[in-house]
Amino acid sequence: MRAWTAALVCTVLMALVASPLLAADKKSGGKTLEGRIVKIDNIRITIEMPDERGGKGVMRTYANYDNSTTVTIDGKDAKMKDLTQRMHVVITVGGKNTAKSIAADTGNDKHGQ
Repeated sequence: MRAWTAALVCTVLMALVASPLLAADKKSGGKTLEGRIVKIDNIRITIEMPDERGGKGVMRTYANYDNSTTVTIDGKDAKMKDLTQRMHVVITVGGKNTAKSIAADTGNDKHGQ
């Protein structure tokens, strides 16, 4: 009985601590997309990424971007115009599906040197 009570107390405490963190994450968008660039236009970046449902295909998704979106390529500051198709990217999405940051990787093993 003591073990059950201790487990219940721990679960309740974790829920109380996590609730404000999850709420803050929802307010900021809190979503990360990872994949390869398919297309970039004047307002949107489209990427392909593995199907989250376990399928063998890929799904395409997009994020809007604006002047406040920060871009890095191989860890160095860059601009949207520097991104190219097939680059691997990690996009942090904020409210209204707008990218807060885009971190691209060219696959060059020498970056950071």
